Amino acid sequence: MLRAIAVDIGGTTTKIASVRQDGRLSALHTIPTHGPAERLIDSITRLVDTRDAAGTGVSVAGFVNETRTAMVFHPNLDWLEHFPLRDALAERLGTAVVLEADSNAACLAGVSLRRRARIQPASSASRSAPEWEER
Repeated sequence: MLRAIAVDIGGTTTKIASVRQDGRLSALHTIPTHGPAERLIDSITRLVDTRDAAGTGVSVAGFVNETRTAMVFHPNLDWLEHFPLRDALAERLGTAVVLEADSNAACLAGVSLRRRARIQPASSASRSAPEWEER
């Protein structure tokens, strides 16, 4: 079964998981986010098994450049700014890598989960907080 590698680089911790096609997570790891950039790449690649991996998705705190190859600003990760993160991980992991800002990645995950579960917002306008109903 094909799977994807998920890496979430946050301001203080980095989380790594293997995601199966059915959405189940395995091989969960949490490590401190410490620089320099090469040290972080080493830490990630030591924990990742890319056998049967279709690719790697990386979310990073902060802003990414237009070509989605590097993070360009985060006040706690200045040592990672403008480092060619996507290409460095692709080379070390041997998989295709997609890099995205963590806020965008969270939105994409929400849309994907919503489609997978086929749920829609409830139709009642009187509700103040969003509630969800299955279709």
